[in-house]
Amino acid sequence: MKKAFTLIEVLISLGLLSILVGSGIAVSYKSAQRQQIDQAGKVIQSAVETARTNALAGKRVNCTAGGQKLAGWGIYFERDQYTLLEYCAPLTGCPFEDVGASPVSVVKLDSKSNLTLYPLPSPNPMIFRPQGLGMYSATGCVPGNTQLLLNGNGYGKEVGVSLYGRITAMAVALATPAPTVVPTPIPTPVPPTATPVPPTSTPVPPTATPVPPTATPVPPTATPVPPTPTSFPGKHATFVSQSVPTTMNMSNIYTVSVTMKNTGNTTWVDPYRLGSWNAQDNNTWANTRAFITGSVVPNAQYTFNFNITAPAVIGTYNFQRNMVQDGVAWFGLPSTNVSVSVVTGPAWTQCATENTTCNVTGTQLVRYGKLPSSFTTKSVTNSIFCSTASFGIDPAPGQSKICYKQ
Repeated sequence: MKKAFTLIEVLISLGLLSILVGSGIAVSYKSAQRQQIDQAGKVIQSAVETARTNALAGKRVNCTAGGQKLAGWGIYFERDQYTLLEYCAPLTGCPFEDVGASPVSVVKLDSKSNLTLYPLPSPNPMIFRPQGLGMYSATGCVPGNTQLLLNGNGYGKEVGVSLYGRITAMAVALATPAPTVVPTPIPTPVPPTATPVPPTSTPVPPTATPVPPTATPVPPTATPVPPTPTSFPGKHATFVSQSVPTTMNMSNIYTVSVTMKNTGNTTWVDPYRLGSWNAQDNNTWANTRAFITGSVVPNAQYTFNFNITAPAVIGTYNFQRNMVQDGVAWFGLPSTNVSVSVVTGPAWTQCATENTTCNVTGTQLVRYGKLPSSFTTKSVTNSIFCSTASFGIDPAPGQSKICYKQ
């Protein structure tokens, strides 16, 4: 006859099995997450290499209009994503904060893997100059070392950039280790004992109530990461949204809106304005500035609503805006470029030269300025004196102007 397992042997076997299974789950989980962190570290290292290589090669993607020069390439890091930036400049020199940046690509971390970029590098963004290997801050072109840490569950991947532009990546152990699986100890079963019974009583069989094992593996949890501030040192802006027609009739007036977010730590008041971009300070739309009413505190959004006049020549034109502190510096990330098709519309007829009267029938649009696109337009009833005083703006300073009616 085969020997049967006792209840105690069965309970001990089950307890050992639960410990082995729990340990296997923990090891498998850690191994998979380390692979995710290692892979994400390689991707970030490659992105930093791309910024450096593009800067050294003088590569231009958006810095092509209006004689713009390349100021550098950089990467701006946030807790859950990073943005590859191209810095354009009409002038050379520092600081880079004074130069608007154009986003080229945005990469988000996998939200399911519990990966976080923390702490963020300093300076942020990492910026590389077009010549030389030095890496420079956004606030003063001062060379320095920097690093960022991609972490999760007590394990991290550090990507570092040295003073001379050398980029390295290495695995690091975080100060706060990940929790380990802690099984509950198996209680020692109580052996059966016989209870003495008086001779006159019915014998009572011995009883032993075993205590079942309660070894429940504790799954690993991601190391908590403190929140990261959303503000950027100094002046900084991020594009939020805009409403701009993609087709316009030539010389017609349109109302557009652009919403920007103050992601710096400086409150915006006039002369903080929204300026024309691509090319910088262009007068394509007969409006180079939109103004702030009141103030915009850090992390607040502001919507600029303003009128523009479509060019008087059929074609395709760029519409893009960026923040500027007039007389000081351009800064932040510009709005997304909108390619606008300007098509034919109602004909314009000359109705007066400068400082003479333009007569119209009923109410018509009258524009004042100089061909091809330096105009300001307003709705006129019966007549208007063709002058800067009447239109409230000089669209072509120092040049003779003409009035046209539509």
